[in-house]
Formats: sequence, C-alpha cells, structure tokens
Amino acid sequence: MPDPASPYRSPRAPVAARPGAVSGAARGVWPPWPGPLLRAMARDARRQPGALALASLALAGGPLLFSVPVGMLQSAAVLAGGEVLGGGIGGPLWVGLAVLATLAQAAVQGLVLLASARVSLRLARGQRLRAVDLLPPSAAVAGRAVVAHFAVVVVVALGLALAVVPGLVLAAGLLFWPHALLDGHDGRLGLDALAASWRQSRGGRGLLVGWLAIAVAAVALAGALSWGLGLVGVVPLLALATANAHIGASGASRAGP
Repeated sequence: MPDPASPYRSPRAPVAARPGAVSGAARGVWPPWPGPLLRAMARDARRQPGALALASLALAGGPLLFSVPVGMLQSAAVLAGGEVLGGGIGGPLWVGLAVLATLAQAAVQGLVLLASARVSLRLARGQRLRAVDLLPPSAAVAGRAVVAHFAVVVVVALGLALAVVPGLVLAAGLLFWPHALLDGHDGRLGLDALAASWRQSRGGRGLLVGWLAIAVAAVALAGALSWGLGLVGVVPLLALATANAHIGASGASRAGP
C-alpha cells in the first residue's frame, strides 16, 4: 500500500485541473467541415457568454475608433491628389500622412487578430478569459504579429491579383498564423507562424476555403442587416470556430499563453 505522505503520485491518481480551467482540453475539429465547426463554436460560446461579449466589444471598439482619423486622412489625401487642397508641399504631406495612417491601421488589424485568436483559443481550450487576454503576451510577440500580418496581406493580395484561386488557397493556408504565433512558432520575426499555419492546413485547405466563404457571407449579412453592429457578435463566434480548426489541425491542446 503506497505511503499517503509520499510526494509521488500513482499513475492512476486523478490530476487536479490547472488554475482557471473550466473543462478539459479541447480536441479541436479536423477536417474542418462546417457542421462540426459550428457545433464546436456553439459549445464554446456557451461556456462564458458574458466574458465573450465584453471581449467582443473591446476588440470591436478599438479598431472602430481608430478607423475614424484614418478615414479622414485618406479622404484628405484623395482631395490633395486632385489638387483641391492646393499645390506646394500640402498635397504630398497629406498623402504621406494617409500612407502612414493606413500602415498603422494594418498594424492594429494584426494586433486585433492576435487578441481575437488568444481569446478564442482560451475558450476552445476550456480556460477562463482574463482581461489580459485582450493584450499581446509580450511586446516581442506584438511586433512579430504586425510583421506576420503585413506578410499575409501582401502574399494574399499578390495571389488574388495573379489569379483568384491561388489567392483563396493562400488565405486559407495562412489562416492559422496568429494561433501558431501564440503556440510558440515565433521565429524569424513571426514568419515561422506562416510556415506553421501552412503545414497545419495541409489536407484541409479546400474545406478552409469553403469556411472562409461562409465566414465572409456571414460577416456581410450581419453588417448589412444591423448597420455593422451585428459584427460584434458574429466575428467572435467565427473566431471560435477557427480556433477549434487550428487545435484540431495542430493537435495543440496544451494551455496557451
């Protein structure tokens, strides 16, 4: 009979749940058929609906507020290009400011994708949401997320410009980059996350293209029917489904950062 005071645990002894855990680690969904993804999405959304709603508002509010000055600068740049604001240094200055604002907006989008992935991964893995989950785990990860997002935008845009199908396949294959970055694929300034996402999506890219089509249609419908307010509810739910696809593809059911 084992000594009760022994620090060693029997292999059959139950292991206490990690702090903050709500349920067991998720297995994810792979291949990413829409039906299983939607069921996993509904299951995870029921775990912490209040926290998910607050996180959704926070993730939507920041980019919306940031888009107002960016839109004003871009409009001013258009006017400057048409010489409405006059000649001299004014036109190029406005155009330069608009370019910088657009780059800053893209950087914010990368950070929002990272935060969305962090929130959805914690829910899919059965962990409680925390306020800190809306922020990058570190400044280094934030910088790598910006670089990775810029790379994805450029690569997918080139693919769509050359031919639509390659662009869609690239978008599907690189869909998991923020999740892979959070799971430790952060080498080469974050570009390793793109390579990891491409590997993880092997065998399911066709289904992921279909899932992207469903997601785009849902976002467009929610935005059209509710003057954009429906996006606050729809986008986080789609992120939950995508997180389950990543977990299923990578087998990474360990606790995230």
